Amino acid sequence: MRKCIRCNCDMIENFKIGSHGLRITAKELSSSPAAELKCAVCPECGAAEIYVNDLKKFNDVINAKK
Repeated sequence: MRKCIRCNCDMIENFKIGSHGLRITAKELSSSPAAELKCAVCPECGAAEIYVNDLKKFNDVINAKK
């Protein structure tokens, strides 16, 4: 569970960003997404945070580049 850095409340996670979501791609490796970005929102103060949905997949793609 993510905690809001402003008010320390539990954030509501796993919101998509936009209708198709945002993706991080490693252009030199392939056009397939290295990671999908998600959003968490604080129900108390309204702060929003963007995070990588699958950190293991992201790290695997980045490490394959090395």
